Amino acid sequence: MGALGVTDPRAVNFAARAAALGPVGPGTVAATFYNYKYELVARHVPAVWETVSPRQALAARVRAVDATLRRLLGAEALASAEMAEAARLALRATEACSRGARPLYAAHADLPVPRSRTSPTGTPPPCCASTGATVTSPC
Repeated sequence: MGALGVTDPRAVNFAARAAALGPVGPGTVAATFYNYKYELVARHVPAVWETVSPRQALAARVRAVDATLRRLLGAEALASAEMAEAARLALRATEACSRGARPLYAAHADLPVPRSRTSPTGTPPPCCASTGATVTSPC
């Protein structure tokens, strides 16, 4: 997020976590995240959307998770058949979840699952297997 101009830790947190909801205001973020005071959220949202769009924040989050997993596990492990199977199972499990009373899950479930950089077949990378959407577009 820093490369996109968002450097305040709380603004980064809200942008990364709320991006799936779209360019919403502080009321939606405070209600969805529950534990944050409205006044704290309002110091950062919607101002953060003037610096980074929700789409940019989502893409940055996927890149950060991908880079972290590659650093921790290595490209070979991420490209393995076992990791592909784990990603498929995780995606299948999330598809069984219900959207009712789960606004953050519902927003993520509506997003396309990014394609893996290592799998042109569309097998979701481990970082992307947590949404309930169909594979439709690349990161």
